[in-house]
Amino acid sequence: MRPNRAWGTGPEGQRIADLGNGTYRNPVLSGDFPDPTVLKDGEDYYLTTSSFDASPGLLIHHSRDLVNWAPLTFALPRPLTTVFAVDLVKHQGRYFIYIPFIPSPWALEFGPVPRIFVIHADRIEGPWSEPVDLGITAAIDPGTARTRWRSPCPGPGPARTADCCCSSTARCTSAWAGTAPR
Repeated sequence: MRPNRAWGTGPEGQRIADLGNGTYRNPVLSGDFPDPTVLKDGEDYYLTTSSFDASPGLLIHHSRDLVNWAPLTFALPRPLTTVFAVDLVKHQGRYFIYIPFIPSPWALEFGPVPRIFVIHADRIEGPWSEPVDLGITAAIDPGTARTRWRSPCPGPGPARTADCCCSSTARCTSAWAGTAPR
């Protein structure tokens, strides 16, 4: 099968989604980019995805139109263990990526329970901090943790302040038990 040259190639040599006539072809990011999280910041959009065991990990992409994406930077030089379904947010001028680290056979020192960490940067391009353990265990969805728990994470609510966004000592309490049987 011959490649469709009308699509062109993007910065990573993969086909581009923008057809040049106001239309596009899905997926807009060609390749393996699971569990995307997208942040709108002014006129810019930033996206990162699960990087699993890749090192470096958490490749951040940039776009102005949600169709044309370009790789910008890696936020995680080396994972502590498997990276799964992250959440990218901006709060009071600072960028945060909430990272569920999932136990894996190659990182036995991490332990047997998933934990949510956070990294932060003053600029999306970095430099990014080392991961900070938030003390949220047995959870794999930081977006859910940010909205359903009174956690040290950005978002609306009285328990969320800029001072505790990266705190490993802030107390997290459940504000919603969910609908699944326990």
